[in-house]
Amino acid sequence: MRFESLPNELLLDLFEYIDVIHLFHAFHSLNARFDKLLFTRLHAFDLDFRSISKYNFDNFCQQYLPNITQQIKSLHLSDNEETPNLSKLFLSYGFTINKFVNLKSFSLYNIQSFDIFNQLIIQCIRLPYLTHLHMIKCFFNYRDNEIQYLMNNIWRLPKLTHCILDQVTSRKMRLFDISIVSTSIKCLTFKKITCDFRDLSHIFEYTSCLEQLSINLIYGFPNQQLQSPIYSTISLKVLYHGCMEVLINLFQNLPNLIHLTLETFDMYCDGYEWEKIL
Repeated sequence: MRFESLPNELLLDLFEYIDVIHLFHAFHSLNARFDKLLFTRLHAFDLDFRSISKYNFDNFCQQYLPNITQQIKSLHLSDNEETPNLSKLFLSYGFTINKFVNLKSFSLYNIQSFDIFNQLIIQCIRLPYLTHLHMIKCFFNYRDNEIQYLMNNIWRLPKLTHCILDQVTSRKMRLFDISIVSTSIKCLTFKKITCDFRDLSHIFEYTSCLEQLSINLIYGFPNQQLQSPIYSTISLKVLYHGCMEVLINLFQNLPNLIHLTLETFDMYCDGYEWEKIL
């Protein structure tokens, strides 16, 4: 049986298993039937620009992407050694993230320019379906007030429910500078970003519906404690270095906590002591 003789439904099922970039390179312009399937019958693409060659990136952005921006549901941009300056090149083609109106997930890797990073985040604010934002190893320098501006822009995203910040910026982040309340973020992950209880208390206050939190909480001092219960949080993963008094205060103010993953430094308790604490 020839490939072209397969029914449309089977072809569409097969297309789901092929990377969108390779899919268009392989099947676009072969015949009118394939083109119609690509542009009118496939409604959701995962677009991953990591590890792409510059030739394939240029070709895809010029030939195909302008016609399928509304069909992209997830997008990955990376400025690592395999794709240096890709985010800048992406913007130079005239693309803005707000054109991807059905985008649900946006991931940024190794972005080293604060201006580009913040520009991309600002363009997300009007996206009606963006629920997941991942920022991985984006080591950029910034002035003191710029990180507050960036974090506030993230907290402004109206539909954002899941946010991961993994090794973002080359300096310690001042999380207590966030001044925008997010009522949409439910799952928040900070990886290799240290904070103290002042930051933690502020995160709870300005992320009012937070259900799951994963964080490196390196410092806990007796004068930094939660002042009121946090009822929304049911899952907590924390790497902790500090005094037991503060940790007990944290648990006492999370009355609905169901799932806990705890790693500590220089804190030695046996099972009976942990049973009393928890």
